[in-house]
Amino acid sequence: MNRFLALLLPLLLGSCIEPPETGGVEISRRSAADDARTWVLFVGNSHTYINDVPRMVRRVAEQAGNFDIRADMVAFPDYSLQDHWYQGAARTALERYRWDFVVMQQGPSAQGDNPLHLRHWTEQFDPLVRASGAEPVLYQIWPSLGRRADVAGALEAYTGAAAAVEGILAPVGDAFTVTLAGDPAAGVYAADGMHASRLGSYVAALTIVARLLELDPRTLPDAIPGASTPASVVAFLQESAAVALGRNAARP
Repeated sequence: MNRFLALLLPLLLGSCIEPPETGGVEISRRSAADDARTWVLFVGNSHTYINDVPRMVRRVAEQAGNFDIRADMVAFPDYSLQDHWYQGAARTALERYRWDFVVMQQGPSAQGDNPLHLRHWTEQFDPLVRASGAEPVLYQIWPSLGRRADVAGALEAYTGAAAAVEGILAPVGDAFTVTLAGDPAAGVYAADGMHASRLGSYVAALTIVARLLELDPRTLPDAIPGASTPASVVAFLQESAAVALGRNAARP
């Protein structure tokens, strides 16, 4: 069996092929009883699968009292949206299943032609996203610690891509910016200075859930699912997410 079929077969069977920490395809099995659920598909790279952001989204949504969200993913290392288009698993998922939201991300996309690249491939995916019943959501990624000067460009790139398809902006990178402005040692970055730490992934999930469910993140319990983080730290992160959401339109 060639690599392409090896990737697609588990998708067609409705299972997962690789653990979240290495990326892959995770599509839940569905029954008729699942039709009323809210289905979210993440299409991205390691910024999606490290710390399993889709699972965190589901758990944060449950904190908000929403037990109907199911979050699946197609995510591979270093992938852009263009890579996903040609690889094909994301397109197959969109064609095969109904979705409510499709959350897309690649790198920060702040420099050179990268903003145009992000916009173009967002537009390329948009008809498939809409045909699946979903709204497109742009999960804004942050620049690495060594390129913090790119924060404005990254936000502008993702805002422009969301505007191009009349989609939704989840300003996660801007929530990082607010967090670091309030406490430069907040620890939202992992040791590699590029990916999110578990705290950072909580900020990502919190921002995405608050945007999709249209709620104030400060109304959620001051606890991170599965972690023993001081309530004061969680409240600070929730405030940071609220500021980012408040200063960035949901639909640019």
